[in-house]
Amino acid sequence: RARPAPRALAVFLLVPLIYIVIKREMAPLAALGEQLKTLGAAQAQAAPEPDAGQDVRGLAGKLNRYLDHTSARIRELEQDSIASMASGRLLEYGSNKMQAVLQCLPDGLLVLDPAGEVTFATGKIEPLLGVPVAEVLSQPVEAWCRDPELRAMLARFRGAGLDARSQMTIEFNPLGVQGKRLWATAQALTGHAMAYGTLVVLRDATREHLARQAGNDFVAHVAHELKSPLNVIGMYGEMLADVGNDDPAVRVEAINVIQDEVERMTSLVNNLLNVSKLEMGSMRPERHRVKLDDLLRDAWQQARSRADAKNIRLDLEVARDLAAVSVDKDMFRIALNNLLNNAIKYNSAGGNVTLSAEEGDSDVVIAVRDSGIGMTPEDRERVTEKFFRVRETGEEQRGGHGLGLYLSNQIVELHHGRLTIESELGHGSVFSIHLKKMPALAEGSQVL
Repeated sequence: RARPAPRALAVFLLVPLIYIVIKREMAPLAALGEQLKTLGAAQAQAAPEPDAGQDVRGLAGKLNRYLDHTSARIRELEQDSIASMASGRLLEYGSNKMQAVLQCLPDGLLVLDPAGEVTFATGKIEPLLGVPVAEVLSQPVEAWCRDPELRAMLARFRGAGLDARSQMTIEFNPLGVQGKRLWATAQALTGHAMAYGTLVVLRDATREHLARQAGNDFVAHVAHELKSPLNVIGMYGEMLADVGNDDPAVRVEAINVIQDEVERMTSLVNNLLNVSKLEMGSMRPERHRVKLDDLLRDAWQQARSRADAKNIRLDLEVARDLAAVSVDKDMFRIALNNLLNNAIKYNSAGGNVTLSAEEGDSDVVIAVRDSGIGMTPEDRERVTEKFFRVRETGEEQRGGHGLGLYLSNQIVELHHGRLTIESELGHGSVFSIHLKKMPALAEGSQVL
């Protein structure tokens, strides 16, 4: 059989050759391991440089550990990125939500930086100031602000030298919007020893201004309405004291005039009390079934003396078989008396006033028609407002306190009715009350 010596020799000679080949092939892997060791932060203090004959499995293990570390770091960065993106979107949502809330406020808002430039403005600025929001945000204050009062206030808050409690309020009429009255309040925005700018709130104060003005006019009118009859009463009282019992005609005239002026003052005071009750909610109608023709005839009879005193013809056109209505008799009489007094007051000698009533399918219409001075369309729209008085252009100024028609309209509405007005300047007016009819009663039922 053959000897094994040649085979063993061949194997012995192959071992150095395999070693050389492996060493040559391992050189790039060794370089790669060196680079991995340099790049890996966790591998900074790695073991000493391996020998050229380092086991391939050891290098593969290091490579796997580096890849695991890199993957973990990538996941951390991805999570941080997602968290940052979520935080950014949350902040954006909060900012958009806050801006939407601010845009919905009825007041206009301006935010200025410490240099005095506008950085934020709501859409309400344009209808209040008459300036487009785009101009407010893109131009300096001196360019877009046309109102000297507002410009002076904004200039006062320019800079960072104001105390945190600094606040200023002005009232002005904007030049860009006719007929408006605005309140502007500026507040310094400070915190953490820093000045962030100024917050300006613009509010429409037109209604408050008109109400305040009407209230002042009302006080003046009431004072005049009370002063005039008091002067007349005082004058006729002195006349009675001087004449004594010698002239019965003068005495009768004086007594009649004094009585009329007392009734005039009583009417004013009653209207004031009724308006007060109405606005406090204590005037509530106690409605009953009422025969309308009797109620209208009573009101007409009471107004005849006032009409006769002014030489005005007062007519009544009411059928006896009018349907019954559900009203508070005393309260409704106040509304009727005010309408009749108003028609007589704003009429001229020789004129006429007609109180009528017509029955429709479902309602009854009570009308007070006069041949007086009439109204303009603008006055007609506002004549039932509290304290409003029609502008008089003639020589005769009839006065008034602006409560009669307001009170009548409120009383009609309390009865679920409506008051309509037709009027033409110089051709008289028609005030109509529309009330729902009540169903017919069974025979034997009572009607007030």
